[in-house]
Amino acid sequence: KERDDNICQNPACCGKSSTLTVHHIDYVKSNCSEFNLITLCYVCNSKANSNRELWKEFYNSLIEEKYNENTYSLLCR
Repeated sequence: KERDDNICQNPACCGKSSTLTVHHIDYVKSNCSEFNLITLCYVCNSKANSNRELWKEFYNSLIEEKYNENTYSLLCR
């Protein structure tokens, strides 16, 4: 949650819930790699439990984008 500034990372979040959760992108609870975790509000996390392949791909792309940006900014310092 700290890495994601305590903000739901779903860009389409409706903002109806202030309760944050840590979502396992691959749905494997034992996989706690930082690349497999994303902060979602309770509503967005609940939505991610249906059509799992779609959400898995979507949240994987968000994390890849976030880490590529961070890696780039670190390299350019």
